[in-house]
Amino acid sequence: MKTFLAAAFLLAITPLHAQNKVTGIWMTEEGNSLIKIEIADDQTLLGTGAGGDNSERLDEKNPDPSLRNRPLLGSKILWGFRPSNQENSEWEGGKIYDPDTGKIYESKLQVDGDVLKIRGYVGIPLFGRTTVWKRKKS
Repeated sequence: MKTFLAAAFLLAITPLHAQNKVTGIWMTEEGNSLIKIEIADDQTLLGTGAGGDNSERLDEKNPDPSLRNRPLLGSKILWGFRPSNQENSEWEGGKIYDPDTGKIYESKLQVDGDVLKIRGYVGIPLFGRTTVWKRKKS
């Protein structure tokens, strides 16, 4: 019975624990855009434009012409990630949108303290690129 209760407790607090590792404001590798990452209602990660170049920049490269005049501020940049390890330091199954090209890539991410490594790829992770974001200090 104790094992069951302990397992139920750990399952119940997982989203809170996950938030401590990955949620917050992150600065992109180029240092010019901020992305806010939070846990969505379905317990997956959601990242939206939160400042920097995203404040005034429009989504001009979007493949949908009707969305090219929308600001990147508040727009969905990454979504759908689920934790892939016990520590919630690795997440997979998500997608990332590159506003510079208008393309969406499969992706996975790994958080290590104040560093977030995001691997965007087509097909398998071998055919991709990793970008490194840094947590914005308050």
